[in-house]
Amino acid sequence: LCVYDVAQVYLPTKFLPSGARDMKVTLAVSPDGLYLATVARDPYRRLTSLLLFHNSTLEPYMRIETDTPVFKSIAFSANSRELWAVAE
Repeated sequence: LCVYDVAQVYLPTKFLPSGARDMKVTLAVSPDGLYLATVARDPYRRLTSLLLFHNSTLEPYMRIETDTPVFKSIAFSANSRELWAVAE
């Protein structure tokens, strides 16, 4: 996942881990705007991680590792306290 700075003529500013070769990129932003969530797969360890970042700084906040091979979608609850993940 590549983050661009629109004010600097779309200059890439940060790269966040997301997806894998055979996996679509899934992304969710919390309703309160505090968090960004995505999914990444480590093919060597055969783990899929739900990754959470602070939305304002894009610094890592939390990593939840699972043995679920694919997540179809992720979403935050209306109060931003829960991250819902639908596995395939």
